[in-house]
Amino acid sequence: MKLNPRAKLAFDLIAQKKLRQETLLFVAEGEKLVLEALTFGKIKFILFSKESPIVLSAQKKGIENFRISQKEMDKISSVETSQGILAVCKNPSYDFDSIFNPVQSSVSLILFPVEIQDPGNLGTMIRTVDAVNGSGMIISRGTVEPYNPKVVRSTMGSIFRVPIVEIKEISSFLKKLKDKGINIVGTDLNTEKTHWEVDFKKPTVLLIGNESSGLSSEALELCDETIKIPIPGKAESLNAAMAASIILYEAVRQRNC
Repeated sequence: MKLNPRAKLAFDLIAQKKLRQETLLFVAEGEKLVLEALTFGKIKFILFSKESPIVLSAQKKGIENFRISQKEMDKISSVETSQGILAVCKNPSYDFDSIFNPVQSSVSLILFPVEIQDPGNLGTMIRTVDAVNGSGMIISRGTVEPYNPKVVRSTMGSIFRVPIVEIKEISSFLKKLKDKGINIVGTDLNTEKTHWEVDFKKPTVLLIGNESSGLSSEALELCDETIKIPIPGKAESLNAAMAASIILYEAVRQRNC
């Protein structure tokens, strides 16, 4: 089936990381995500195969929208059962100052997942940062791309609300954080201190390591503190997204006491 140019662009954006990076566009698929994009994001255009109140809202906002056949939508879709609507969205643009505002530096709470490769894990982390009202996230090379369709889907719309800054090199960036007086906390199964013993009322960047290998020795050396979550049972470790959630909510607990 030959797709029209807009449908083909959506199809290619879902399939090709390189195209997403070159065009700074990504796809949000399904009613929930398109509604979130309409409220918080920047939409280039909407494709739909079924009538929806969301399309009417988009029309009122002057957003381009185009009807395509259900067969075309099924071909484009990255999910088994398409809801008949998707949006091609523009990547939000953030820099470090977006997540570290000097005026609000005392309440900065930033998550830095390092070399997280599972899209579901990263998406859950983005959603958790949104839930705890975190300042944002830092993503480095080696971590799954935040605008990967599986990541976007698992954020349940949080991708449009959480500032994400992508960096190339970890060490120099962590040194920059230190210079700004931000407490760098890293997770390490071999340390003694628990997440209950850290003062999260300070401006904090939390580093969560790769699902299988954790943080590198170089990253750990640059941390001001290393912590672990106690595991009284027999499991060797926790899922990376679960660990991030537990620690971030400990920070919320401390900041609200």
